[in-house]
Amino acid sequence: MKKMKILGIVLIIAVFGYVVGARYTNDSKNVLNTMRQHAPAHTLMYLESQSNSAFIEFMDQYIETINQLIPELTEQLDTSLMPEKLAEFYSGYFELFSTLSKDGMAGMYEKFSIALDGYSVFYLDGLMPVMHVEIIDKEKFEMTFNEFSKSLQSITVASVNVKAWPIPGTDLKVVIHNNEQFVTIALIDDKFDEQRKAKILALTAEEQSIIDTKELVRINEQYQYNMVQGFINIEQIVASLLGENLNVEQDINAFGFDRLDSINASISNECKNEYLQIIKTTPKIVFGAKNIVLTQDNLTMDFNSTLEIHNLELAQSLMTLNGHIPEYVNSTDAMFSFYYASELSNVVGFMNKWVPVLSSSTFECDHLLTLQENVSPSLISKAALGMQMVKTIKSIGGTLFNADLGKMNDFKGLDALVSVHSSDPKNLALLASNVPQLQGVKISQTPAEIPLMSMMFSDEEAFVQIAGNAIVAYSGDQSQLLVEQISAESLNQNGLIAMRIDYADYMDLMMGAIYSGNLSGVLSADQCLNSYKSMSLMKDFIGYMTMNFAFSENGFEMNYSLEYNKVQLQDRIEPGTYELTIFDDCSWTDPDKEIIHSNGTGYYEVTEIDEYSDESCIIIQADYNWTQENNSFKYTETNYEYRDYCEDEFIKEDVSVLESYDCEIYKINASGFECTYYDEEYDMRSLYRYRLMDKEIQTQ
Repeated sequence: MKKMKILGIVLIIAVFGYVVGARYTNDSKNVLNTMRQHAPAHTLMYLESQSNSAFIEFMDQYIETINQLIPELTEQLDTSLMPEKLAEFYSGYFELFSTLSKDGMAGMYEKFSIALDGYSVFYLDGLMPVMHVEIIDKEKFEMTFNEFSKSLQSITVASVNVKAWPIPGTDLKVVIHNNEQFVTIALIDDKFDEQRKAKILALTAEEQSIIDTKELVRINEQYQYNMVQGFINIEQIVASLLGENLNVEQDINAFGFDRLDSINASISNECKNEYLQIIKTTPKIVFGAKNIVLTQDNLTMDFNSTLEIHNLELAQSLMTLNGHIPEYVNSTDAMFSFYYASELSNVVGFMNKWVPVLSSSTFECDHLLTLQENVSPSLISKAALGMQMVKTIKSIGGTLFNADLGKMNDFKGLDALVSVHSSDPKNLALLASNVPQLQGVKISQTPAEIPLMSMMFSDEEAFVQIAGNAIVAYSGDQSQLLVEQISAESLNQNGLIAMRIDYADYMDLMMGAIYSGNLSGVLSADQCLNSYKSMSLMKDFIGYMTMNFAFSENGFEMNYSLEYNKVQLQDRIEPGTYELTIFDDCSWTDPDKEIIHSNGTGYYEVTEIDEYSDESCIIIQADYNWTQENNSFKYTETNYEYRDYCEDEFIKEDVSVLESYDCEIYKINASGFECTYYDEEYDMRSLYRYRLMDKEIQTQ
């Protein structure tokens, strides 16, 4: 277990070395350049970033939440089908993470003397992952690390003593070495010669490093990434798979992928050369942060990744295939939006330009000659015929504002819209009338009810109409308002795919669908409870996510935006009147009333509908004394009364059998709190959700 914990330290340093930053210092820049000098020029992957103290402080709320989940995660590992060694590692990792992060991320950085505003670099040497993390004080890191590394092996590389953790059943070791200004964490193979090991551990310099290629300078100037940047080298990956990189070939054998040798042997030299020549057109996927803004309330991060196309004429031709992305796809009122777009009318023109280029190219590789034979002018004719029916379509997608998926096959409260955008919506409307759900419905600029859809949604009507350059089908008030916006919108060529999701609302929808009894009998009670608890904890943190894909002059661009919320967690239960629901056996009970007083007393009642009279009445009422001890909500009943039917008198329970309860709180905020109660008698857990209805009025 101790060795497993050591690898946990390695992973913790690796994970938190990549928090994003904003401030650059000359000293850190010098350390970064030193780290870069050890990254091979032909690395398959490279990533660098800078940490930031404000960001680390913001992330502390996530650490607190993760620590709340660790007991359940550990418990699931103990009972899972995961291999014992792997389960042992993760269990040790979770335990160590909880211990080291109890004072927050800043405390953990301080403990290991990791630079709060320092750099981290990750890359592959062959296939071996290598990471450098900037530190402030070598001696302090050594002292802290030595507390946990007594059970690690000490090995010598290039006359330097380093710590190593052997991976059972292999010749691989995770090695950690303190390189004065930064710590190196890497994977090596015992069979490597001393020279290779020394280079991986940054003990000796690379003959040609990533600095010599000037690729990082080019990427920074071209994309102007901020704080995080990197790339995946597709050209080198293909070359490596074809046996052109000796280090990768050696590492492939170390990982046991012996079959690759036989595959390479079957590929002719002509094919290898021509494959490598073709891949130069799309040599890299570059990625990085375009913008990172941290405020008091949230953190917004905009990222870009681009499959580069080093053929401007081809890239510009692909740009003609971008389709219409509606402006409202990023509406902040929507729960979920997704659109696929393409200028289908330009597909044939694109093929007319580039199929002849492929057909006239000279190849010696038999595989490429076969491909060339299959791409003939007749392919263009077939494409033109296929596009004839749909060439006016510019995009298709939908937006969801609200829905109640609480019961299977009984959708209520639906507020959603589906639209098909076209340069000829009237002609498209004639084609749409052949859709079975729309038969008999006349599609015009006047809304027409869709009878079949209205039958599916028991409390909403569904309509279809032409709105500007689109045919829209919708149900609900917000969707109806959106139709007016669509009517005034002009067509554009802004992209291929666009999506936006409001994470909290979407998770509420999914949680309602999953945990309304629909999965009872499919998941165990514990699986349901753990899943709900995890989603409940995490859903408040992520505000929204957007995704936009498009062709540009750089290539195929993928842009993402994420917003993380600053959640105002509380330490103490707020006295007041609560609505209590209990999550048991994958479903919620009906809500009941509970009052928690500031003087340490409380009251709860349970209401049921009488099966004979159909009346709703209180069948249980109880008083109790309560305390909160750290994350425990403890209460002991002082009075308990019950009855079987509404017309019965209450029966008072004997004081000798009154119960005491202990509910472990995992979430408190302004809306209330949630806790888990373990019943020892029945060996089962339940989740109690308290929703604050009214705060207690404080009297002078």
